[in-house]
Amino acid sequence: MSYVYLRRRRCYQLLSGLDELEEKARRLQELIKQERDLASAEANKRDELNAAFKRLITEYKQLKNRRDDLIKTLRDVRAKKDVVFKELQQLHEKLKGRETEVAAIDKIDKQVQRLEAALQKAEWEYQTRSMSTLAAKNLEKEIEELEGEA
Repeated sequence: MSYVYLRRRRCYQLLSGLDELEEKARRLQELIKQERDLASAEANKRDELNAAFKRLITEYKQLKNRRDDLIKTLRDVRAKKDVVFKELQQLHEKLKGRETEVAAIDKIDKQVQRLEAALQKAEWEYQTRSMSTLAAKNLEKEIEELEGEA
């Protein structure tokens, strides 16, 4: 075999090895690009998750502050409720006292009405004592008729 032949063969082998190397380099570049794309996508997802997490933290703080405000308002309302309840009890006690007073006034009013009726009867008897019996009966009938119409 000649030197030239061996040399050519060696060149062909090197060239075929170079094609393989170029193919491997191209595949390696594709893999690197895919890895970069994947890393970029993961970074974007991570950024989105971080932003969502920050939003959730902000919402949590707002809800916590709102809850604290509502608890404070509830405490204030409870305190006011206790004050109003005490005032209501005092008013109820006053009302009971006034009901007792009204009952006493009604009792006195009934006694006054009975006394007025007794006084009218006494006046009637006094006036009719000097009248004749017939005139007294006629007057009594007229009064009963007037009371019946009223």
